[in-house]
Amino acid sequence: MHPMDPNLPKDVRPPAGSLTTGDAARHLSVSPNTIKRWIAAGALHAYTTPGGHWRIPFESFASFLSERGLPPIGFLEPAGSRER
Repeated sequence: MHPMDPNLPKDVRPPAGSLTTGDAARHLSVSPNTIKRWIAAGALHAYTTPGGHWRIPFESFASFLSERGLPPIGFLEPAGSRER
């Protein structure tokens, strides 16, 4: 099943087809600043929201992972399930 499948529960689909720098960083076990450096270098396509936050289109992140032989994103953790 593809992570963008509309039949999946909403809590396991990427929000509105995009990821935050934190989402991407958690998937790759790097810091959000590393993700921002990749964005600044042009290695990872992203855009900013009107509030100035970076968003990474899901398909761009999937391509970034595939091109580098990194594990695919699969499913996101349901909101609120992260350990603190």
